[in-house]
This record gives sequence, C-alpha cells and structure tokens, in this order.
Amino acid sequence: MIPTTTKCYIEALGCAGNRADAVKVMECLNNAGYTFTDKPDDAGMVVVMTCAFSKTHEQFSGQRITALGQSIRNGQKLVVGGCLPKINSNFANGNGLKIDFQFDPRNIESFARYIDGNLSSRMFQVEDGVGLVRVSTGCAGACTYCSIRFATGSVQSRSLEQIQADIKSLQEQGVRKIRLVSEEVGAWGHDIGSNVAHLLRFVLDIGPDLDIYTEGINPRWYLEHLRGADDLLKETRWKGPLYLPVQSGSTRILDLMCRGYNRLDIDAVLDEIAAVCPWRGVSTDLMVGFPSESEEDFLETRALLTERDFSSLQLFVYQARPGIKSEKIEPKITEEEKLSRLTRLLLVILDKELEKRNTDFASLMQDIVNGAVGLPVNVNVGVGNNAEGGMLGELNLCDFCKRWHSTETAQLAPAAM
Repeated sequence: MIPTTTKCYIEALGCAGNRADAVKVMECLNNAGYTFTDKPDDAGMVVVMTCAFSKTHEQFSGQRITALGQSIRNGQKLVVGGCLPKINSNFANGNGLKIDFQFDPRNIESFARYIDGNLSSRMFQVEDGVGLVRVSTGCAGACTYCSIRFATGSVQSRSLEQIQADIKSLQEQGVRKIRLVSEEVGAWGHDIGSNVAHLLRFVLDIGPDLDIYTEGINPRWYLEHLRGADDLLKETRWKGPLYLPVQSGSTRILDLMCRGYNRLDIDAVLDEIAAVCPWRGVSTDLMVGFPSESEEDFLETRALLTERDFSSLQLFVYQARPGIKSEKIEPKITEEEKLSRLTRLLLVILDKELEKRNTDFASLMQDIVNGAVGLPVNVNVGVGNNAEGGMLGELNLCDFCKRWHSTETAQLAPAAM
C-alpha cells in the first residue's frame, strides 16, 4: 500500500465532467490521508485527469503526461485518469514513461482500491461561483465519429435523490447557479425509465432561487423529450442559450454520423424555440470534413449557418480517432479541403458581423487582431500529424483570425465564399 502521508498533485484537463470526476478523485485521496500541493516537484503522487475528446485534446494530454512524467523522481508515482487510458492506452504509455496506474471514468473505484481510499457519493464542484453537478456518465448514442463513448460506456444516470443532495449541499454553501453536466445530459434517465424533461422539472422545483444551466443536449433527445414542453422552454430559471450540437446541415452526413435526426428535424427544433422563447437563443457545434462530405453536403451546412443566428458556435474539423466507425467511410477529405471549408464557414460569421457592425472587412479584421472585437466562436482544428505538423488546436475565432491574418486564406473577402 502506498504511504498515505504523501502529498499529491492533481491536474484536470478537458470537460466539466472530467473536472467533476477530479473532485471525486481528490476526495478519495483526502479520505486516504493525502494532502495536496500545487507544485508537482513536491508531490509523492502526480495524477493527470486526461481528455481525449479529439486528436488535439489527446495530444495536449499526452504532452502534459510527458512533461510531468519526465520530472518524476525515484519513489514518485505517476497516475493517469480520464478518457485517454481507455481510448488510447498506448498513447498514455508513450515516450517510455513508467505510468504506475491508469483508470477511466467508469472505474474510478479501481483508483480508490489502489490508494486504499473510499469514494464519496458527492459528484459536484464549484467553478467561478457555479456549481457543476454530474447527473450521469456515458451516452446513449452511437455517433460514428466519437470515441468518448468507448471510455464512458452507455449512459448511467444518477438518481434524483443523489442529484438533489448535491444541489442542497451547494445551496448550503451559498451557490445559486447550477450547471448539470454529463457526456450527454439529454440522455439522462434512459437507463432508469425517466428522461431529461423530468430531470429539469425536478431540479427547478428544488429551489425558486436557483438558476439552472445545462450542457449539450443532442437534438435527437430534444425531439424525443423536450419538443412541445413549452413550460420548460419558457422557464426563465432554465438559463439559455440552449446548447444543441447539430454537427451538420446535411441529412446524408447526419445519417452517416448516426445522429438520429435530419435537417428537417433541426429546422423544426430551431423554429419551435424561436416561436416559444425567442429570447433564449441556441448555441451549437458544426463539423466540416467528415469522410465523403461532398461540396453539396458542405453547402447545406453553410446554408444552415447563413440562415440561422446562433448565440455561439464551436466549429470542428473532422479528426480520425481510435476505433471509430467513420474511418471506414470513403473517400477521405484532404486536410487542405477541411481548412478551406472551415475558413468558408468563418467567413459567413464574419460577413454577419460586417452587416451587424456596419463596417468593412479590413477594419473588422484589424479590430479582431487588436482585441477590440470579441466573437463567440471557438475553433477546434486538428490538421497534420502532430503539433509541429500543423496542429492548430482549440482556439477562439479571434485567435484564429490573428493566426491567419497574414495568410492568403484569412485575407479572402466575404465575396469569395
């Protein structure tokens, strides 16, 4: 057994769910007698809670494991948790590092046994005054481009009583903003005979002074559980915008992705929200470069972005991930074409800003580069085989514009779309 008088350094990367898991790990360490330090060199154990959502996130996690692992002294333990061990265990073991223990989101209990600790039923933490409450683990989908489900497994919902206990604890601490987090909040309840609409009504009833926020809800589960739920859509304590990651505007691509809805469904959902609660707004994700995506498919996605006003956006370039079914689909889209399509979507967004701000393209770009204008768009770009080979990583639109400001691509005029 590892001596429990040692200090531990823990680092959590990626999503809110992973950070909530990190708190659970910290409580387990604390129960086993560990103390904590913010200096890896002072720690007897270093724990890295990794993220492998995309190739970009995987590479960053690997870089952190390497950086921390290379400074390990004799007797120090290196532990790797999060999604990376399940999705790409070889990557976690890269560079010849000795990793003493690995665990994934579905077997945190194994880490508890490793340190001879006890797991708490608590699954929440506070960030910037907001209580993050994990409502479930895993997902109920089978998206062909996603590898996260390999790490998290099928949906496993926490009971309403467990969720209520966490929220009550947060209330006692004076926290009034609650974010419900999971890999797939919209799938909560599928394994226990309930659904996300019931969850939202239950949580809203806990306290009239609570503001409730939610992570992404797959439009498939919106259609199944929230369509027609005007009372929830109009509820001002369920704070917007709603995060509905549509991924593509092409029904053919959505079918290949196994998303469970089509373009007409997307329009129906967006129309309902606009009619029932026009003040709420919708944020979304869009992906370019999915295998076999034709110019016509891409133009349908661009048309969706052109026709709809989203409150915020995350733009993704398709990336190959271990074990995903979409890698069997041909033909593949070239890296150059992926970037071209991404840039064309960015130009749609910039063109909307030009109209809104009544300015010209060069002036808007200069304002972005100078930091005078901020746009609610994040870009997740993985192009090339490694960080040195063109991996841009995750950045916001302003950073993207700065990165590409001096290139021919960034200087395209909106008319070039």
